[in-house]
Amino acid sequence: MEGRSLYGNAFFYRDFVLYKWKKVEYNSSIMNSTLAYNVFFDIAAILNLIIVLFAYLIHKKLPEHKNKMFMLLCVATLVSTLVDTVSALELSGVFTLPVYGVWILNLLYYFCACGIPFFFSVYSLTLAEEYDRLQEKKWQLLIYLPVIVEIVSILITPFCSFAFEISPSGEYIRRPGIYLLYAMMLCQIIIGLFLIFYFGSKTTVQSKIYICSFVTLTLLGVLIQFLYPTLLIQQFTVSLSLLLIYTSLQINEIVTDSVTGLLNYKAFNVLTHVAFKRKESFTAICVHIEDIQFLNTTFGINGVNVLLAQISEFLQLLDRNAKVFQIELDIFLLEIPDASSETIQDITGKISSRFTEAWKNAIIEMKISVRQCVIRCPEDAENTETIIDTINSAVSDNRYKNEKILYSEKIDVSTKKRYTYIEQLVKTAIQEHRIQVMYQPLFSTAEQKIVGAEALVRMTDHEGNYISPDEFVPFAEQDGFILRIGLYVYEEVCRFLATSHLKDLGIRMIDVNLSVAQCMQTRICEEFEEILKSYNLDPSLINLEITETAAAHTPELLYKNMDNFNRLGFACSLDDYGTGYANLSYMLHMPFSMIKIDKEIIWSAMKDVKAYVMLVGIIDMIHKLNMRTVAEGIETKEMVDKLTELKCDYLQGYYYSKAVPEEVFYQIVKKQAEELGVPDSSYSDVFPKELYPENQFTNDLIEDLEEADELEEIE
Repeated sequence: MEGRSLYGNAFFYRDFVLYKWKKVEYNSSIMNSTLAYNVFFDIAAILNLIIVLFAYLIHKKLPEHKNKMFMLLCVATLVSTLVDTVSALELSGVFTLPVYGVWILNLLYYFCACGIPFFFSVYSLTLAEEYDRLQEKKWQLLIYLPVIVEIVSILITPFCSFAFEISPSGEYIRRPGIYLLYAMMLCQIIIGLFLIFYFGSKTTVQSKIYICSFVTLTLLGVLIQFLYPTLLIQQFTVSLSLLLIYTSLQINEIVTDSVTGLLNYKAFNVLTHVAFKRKESFTAICVHIEDIQFLNTTFGINGVNVLLAQISEFLQLLDRNAKVFQIELDIFLLEIPDASSETIQDITGKISSRFTEAWKNAIIEMKISVRQCVIRCPEDAENTETIIDTINSAVSDNRYKNEKILYSEKIDVSTKKRYTYIEQLVKTAIQEHRIQVMYQPLFSTAEQKIVGAEALVRMTDHEGNYISPDEFVPFAEQDGFILRIGLYVYEEVCRFLATSHLKDLGIRMIDVNLSVAQCMQTRICEEFEEILKSYNLDPSLINLEITETAAAHTPELLYKNMDNFNRLGFACSLDDYGTGYANLSYMLHMPFSMIKIDKEIIWSAMKDVKAYVMLVGIIDMIHKLNMRTVAEGIETKEMVDKLTELKCDYLQGYYYSKAVPEEVFYQIVKKQAEELGVPDSSYSDVFPKELYPENQFTNDLIEDLEEADELEEIE
């Protein structure tokens, strides 16, 4: 007679035990029976498992496959341990069972014992978030085949003694089929380990460690029990493994808020995902508490916690079918299945009515302002992500701040998603080479030719579509990436000037825009000088454009930087003159050499007499201050003639060209040089004609380069 199973073998080495039993004085007490089998480890295992199950059940758990598998794993282990304990006591003579009772006991044990490795393998799959793989035939075959073989082996055993048999005297006798049973259980354990590492990219290191610990402890228990058959320790090691997994992995799955007791964001994410997958209809009502930071500052954390508990209690009483979540400190959410319009109106009305009254407790007594957002699913949102995007837009978008009850069909979710998309693009634009410097020609009215250009930054997405600076610059400034972008643009301009020898083609300056953040850098002059020297360039070729916004932020630091730039030989100009109220002050006190007049002033002057008179005065004033003028937004011959008549120094706009890539700009100025009779020997052919023919800078090509409407200049 030999051992019974890989798990808790109470009948292991029966003859050896019966032999030892004859050497001790018979006593039916449990104390003496333990001389045959030490059941105290099994008892400890039962206590461990009861503690784990109790702790597991008193906390709210989501209906996830991972939680179900862990629960089944614990139950299978508990039942097999109970059966193992009963078997040991029966063998030790504490009580006697009839033959059919021994059969039932053994069959029940094997069913539970086979369930442990099976649930373990499926649990490993759920930890890797790959439970849906069970819908695929190859994974079904891998996981289900061993347990099917085990179940069939156990079911046929009472009829043909395939795995074991029970003699008429109640003795357990192992048959050759038991080895197949053992092999299948070991196979399932190996499959569990394989799955946790095969899907390693979706499995945390912690999960892998504790799954390996489970296997190690279990196999260690098997080894000890094999060496010491009467020491029923294996179930104890399994229970310890499950306790370890619970305290390290499963306990982190608590899905309720510690203050309000409501389901949290994770619960919302999982439950709504399940609802969408089952194609269930429900309505989500978001309740956003405004000015939560003010409440925290005024009443403290304890006061706010008491208030949140009151609000959560009120919301839970609104509808018995509703699930109530607290997905953020100031955002509650009700999920109501199959709610009618009348029900939604009734609930939102009750919420609005309650919040018109003061909330009172021992710490706080005040009225609180809330905003509600109603989202019908799946009509208005087809997944959990869309619900969250809608809520974020309703809460953060100033366009909706006066809406106390907002329905999702009125919310522009695409704008918020676009912001997030652009933000991600900005962070990787330089390293992925999606930042491009374009050049818009600067035309001299006195010389009647192109003498310079403004360097404008353009960004593309991963498909090559242009992103307007109006979209990406604010994010770049907010996250600090504008410093890297600004330095990149400046260095690209220096490289272009040095390699193409634009000075030989009559180009006297390239305008480079400085962002507000760049103007605030104390080392910007040193950085620009170092780059300039590395390309062996004359600083007079660079004109730095500074916006009024930069001047308003840090006038003292800006003046110091401009003074340093002037001493180094750089020129500085004020960009977008006429967009603010303090331009005149900056013109008087800052060392600008050129003023760029905003296109809105130019366009207005072409339509309105008073605006034209103002433009005349602006140009005259700038000239009297010994500064040059640039008119932006030039689009027609009439504008060119009028501004030439007013002696505006430079013109810039679509009439001459949109912003174009450096190779196109090079061909523009090269053609101009040839028309003016500049000898071929005075410049190098950096961009060969066969690659960039002369007609490449025509308006048709430029329209193709910029499919969107007019791209605004970087500020």
